[in-house]
Amino acid sequence: MRVFFSLRPSQVVQQALWELQASLSQAAGRPVPAENFHMTLSFLGEVSGNVIDALIHRAETVHHPQFQLRLDEIGFFARPAILFVGPSSSPQRLTSLARTIRRLAYEAGVASRNSKFVPHVTLYRQAKFTATHLQPNILWRVTHFELTESILSANGSRYQTIAEFPLIPKK
Repeated sequence: MRVFFSLRPSQVVQQALWELQASLSQAAGRPVPAENFHMTLSFLGEVSGNVIDALIHRAETVHHPQFQLRLDEIGFFARPAILFVGPSSSPQRLTSLARTIRRLAYEAGVASRNSKFVPHVTLYRQAKFTATHLQPNILWRVTHFELTESILSANGSRYQTIAEFPLIPKK
């Protein structure tokens, strides 16, 4: 299985992301389907069923607080031509969660395949970015993280939740 840990938005946030994507149609790329919107915490690649079990077991031990994430900046990765939205500054709780996830994956015998954590949600692939004056302001209450399978097909990737892990609510 090809897997990664991710944050998946609520339907309200997913709708806001879709509306932002539609307003950026000049990107002239391949739009990511709304059901595929996510923020990758750690991409792990191909792993076996035994490793999946170990990842789930370790992820169940994560005690991390919920947090608010503000997606307020449009960005572009020239290689591989991805237009995205992300936070202008990454909340400490987000970077801490990503570090925790990478550590637990390493303890399960899997090294993260991302070199550096750059929080973002991909809106377009194969994009031709032109400057925009849009200033998004999408608030996302992060309440859980997921272990997600990436299923590749001729029509692109489809993401399926393997397991969901709650974050601790604020008191």
